[in-house]
Amino acid sequence: MISRIKLSLLKGFLRRPVYLVLGVTSRCNSRCKHCFFHKQLNSTVRELSFDEIEGLSRQLGALLEIDLSGGEPFMRDDLADIYKVFVKNNKVETFAIPTNGILTDQVYAQTLKILQYGGAKHVTVSLSLDGPRDIHDETRGVKCYDQVFRTYEALAPLKNKYKRFSLRAGTTITDMNYRSIPALHDELARSMPGLDFHDFEIVRGDIPDRRFALPPLDALKQLRPVIFGIWDQYNDHPGGVQSKVASRARQTLFNGYIRILETQKQLWPCLAGRVHCVVDYKGDVFCCELLPKIGNIREDKFADVWRSARACRTRAAIRAKDCFCTNSCFHTISLLFDQAYWARFLL
Repeated sequence: MISRIKLSLLKGFLRRPVYLVLGVTSRCNSRCKHCFFHKQLNSTVRELSFDEIEGLSRQLGALLEIDLSGGEPFMRDDLADIYKVFVKNNKVETFAIPTNGILTDQVYAQTLKILQYGGAKHVTVSLSLDGPRDIHDETRGVKCYDQVFRTYEALAPLKNKYKRFSLRAGTTITDMNYRSIPALHDELARSMPGLDFHDFEIVRGDIPDRRFALPPLDALKQLRPVIFGIWDQYNDHPGGVQSKVASRARQTLFNGYIRILETQKQLWPCLAGRVHCVVDYKGDVFCCELLPKIGNIREDKFADVWRSARACRTRAAIRAKDCFCTNSCFHTISLLFDQAYWARFLL
């Protein structure tokens, strides 16, 4: 918490990002109909090797958080080794891995290796669940609902031994599933009692099936108290100021997303390209994954890409509020790094 406050005050002077979204593979064993990355899945382009990822790590400074992405991250069998590199070279504090939960044995084995190694203060695995069985399997394009629960059952006992391990569920809200979220929550309460939290994302980007597009704004507004009520039943920051800040921040974010969708404008300053960075499976670098790339680490050193004219133009456009989105990976920290909002979170 203290390091985040310090960096929020120094954000204008950072020479490198402190939050990294790292795409480790384009390989995926599901065919999600709400995936904004669908055109690049299972690409024939060679994904970053372990040595290339290690080389990237050496070029970065200390990192508060790494969020892995894909494809399905656990399709890489060297995930624990990648984690060790970022612990050694970058002192990463939080390491977060989303998964569709299909590869139960692989997810368990790699997660156990990561936890046994030590290092990061927080390790999070988030199981993707998009609704009750029929809706989830239709959304994912493969029948995998029951497998997600088997993966939960494999991972849950690790929470007793490793207190820094957090196990979450993640749901992307679409026009297909928003009505079924209460039913999904009831099922998770029964079958996944050890969950630390249930995250909700609003679908974004270019998706392959318009049935899974954004729900009507009125539906999101009606869903808002349902989601807030679900969040109130979890407490991933037990007690004290941090718990209150986290709760208020989430509610502010969700309310803000609705307002962003209504106005089609940035609601608060976005720190993409300053605090945040994205590197995808083939080494392309982005200020934000929804914006054009600014370079490639296979072609240039990371520092040269980060300081390039293209990167500066992208940052200037973001500062000028030429874009808007509901990407929580970026908005959460942008909001928490904005001192203007701190008083709202504490009152």
